[in-house]
Amino acid sequence: MSLDKTWAEEAAEMLRKEKADKDLKNKEEFISSGKNLRDRFLEPPFSVLDAKSGSWQKGKQKWLELGIKSEVGRNVVVLPGKSNNDYMPDMASSTSIFDPYLCEVMYNWFCPTGGKY
Repeated sequence: MSLDKTWAEEAAEMLRKEKADKDLKNKEEFISSGKNLRDRFLEPPFSVLDAKSGSWQKGKQKWLELGIKSEVGRNVVVLPGKSNNDYMPDMASSTSIFDPYLCEVMYNWFCPTGGKY
């Protein structure tokens, strides 16, 4: 232990180095695997989510083929009805429409693999 650092500072520095080494190893393994970000994250995690893109439509279609009825809403009114904007022209259902692929993407981005830390 250095005379200029406390035990806690030394431990924190060791943990940072260990994490950096692990991150570098994971990065190198990912690069050598030949995969791209879409393989790892479904949708790149720094992109604008585009529900009209081909990859998004394919992902959503897989879920809809399982029989999910995204248009079936809740028994509450959360939207005011018809909209005059370009991105939600007809919201007459009075509730939001569930997008199963959005849910899958969010789980993929923010939940640890296998549900463990």
